[in-house]
Amino acid sequence: MTDFSRRSVVRRLGAGLALSAGGAAAVTTAGDSDATDDTSRDDASADGTSTDDASADGTSTDDASTDSAPTYLYDAANTGVTDAAGPTESPSELWSTTVGDAVFAPPAVGGGFCYLTTGDGRLRAVDTEAGDPVWTVEGDRGLLTTPAVNTDGVYLANENRIVRSLTRETGDVQWSIGTIARGGGACAPALANDLLYTAGADGLVHAFDSSTGTPHWELRLPEAVLSSLAVDGETAYVAAGRTVYAVDATRADADARTEIAGRVVPVTREPAWQKILEPRLGTALTVRDDRLIVGTDDGVTALNPEDGEVEWQVSTRTPVLGSPAFTTDRLLVPTALGDLVALDPENGEESWRARVGEKLDTPPVVADGVGYLATRNGSLLAFAPEDGSVRWRLDREDGTPTTPVAVGGRLYLADWNGTLTAFGTQGN
Repeated sequence: MTDFSRRSVVRRLGAGLALSAGGAAAVTTAGDSDATDDTSRDDASADGTSTDDASADGTSTDDASTDSAPTYLYDAANTGVTDAAGPTESPSELWSTTVGDAVFAPPAVGGGFCYLTTGDGRLRAVDTEAGDPVWTVEGDRGLLTTPAVNTDGVYLANENRIVRSLTRETGDVQWSIGTIARGGGACAPALANDLLYTAGADGLVHAFDSSTGTPHWELRLPEAVLSSLAVDGETAYVAAGRTVYAVDATRADADARTEIAGRVVPVTREPAWQKILEPRLGTALTVRDDRLIVGTDDGVTALNPEDGEVEWQVSTRTPVLGSPAFTTDRLLVPTALGDLVALDPENGEESWRARVGEKLDTPPVVADGVGYLATRNGSLLAFAPEDGSVRWRLDREDGTPTTPVAVGGRLYLADWNGTLTAFGTQGN
């Protein structure tokens, strides 16, 4: 694969190329005759019970944050930071399983399962304990992104412009939405405010009730959305073309929504602000406190999330293809030339720079105070976010990896060869 085509795919990790909706949406629930799921089960639990407790409103993410990675880069804000832990000492391979076709996005993890999509259009559930396949959902084109998971289910969107909620233990359909759209690609779904957020290459952003699939609102943009949106509190941020937009992310009042022939019509919302940037936008948006961060073809840009004004821009002299991890006091930026750079989020000043030596296409993550990173060649390393010093490194050449996922003292790593591998230390 050439650098050009590889970069095209990398830009869409966690973003995809295939969904979005416009106009009225028909919600199909599990009890309806046309809610087919084409699910094959290898060893699903007999009773279908969940090991996690849902909140009173039934839409919470997993309570045990140390045992879950519910969305792309851990949270709806795409910070790449979690209280979950990975291996602090050099790990060994615990298990490895072939899941079929290439995997272009990291798995979501929750309730004892890894959920991941493959290039042949399947969503697969793999048992985290032994790496055994549990169930597979067939027949979805364009499943190239990380699904979302909470105690209610697993959520995904595909290029057939269908958004679905599935049970975690068996993969059965709970609700499904077929939408009217202009076509295009699906970004990784996000969960926040009891809503499921989706966006796609047709320029449409949607918010659905995560429990029922009822559409709440939509935002129509003039250009394709090719990177994952970010949600922070009551605001969602999305990039389309060279423009960043902010929109009210809260639920729409029931009185504001209408129905046409039994189909719910979402409320149309307008941007709260929009900001055109000169560099080409290349990564998922990341937001924390008073900074909205985006990686570009030339470096990193920080915006004020209140009004979109540029706070600072830093050139890395090379494209930033992986979203920076955003800790309380560091932006950890991977570069295509193989440097990992730490920036002060307040002013963009460089705190340290570490030479990794291999091209960095995917985002780093920080789990329980330890940074983890995978290189294009397949190497896996842990580092200290404070100074970039390497804690351990595994030199591997087992296929282009996705972003590592640290959960429960382990690292889960999927790659373009269609392999999912778990790493850990003795006793884990």
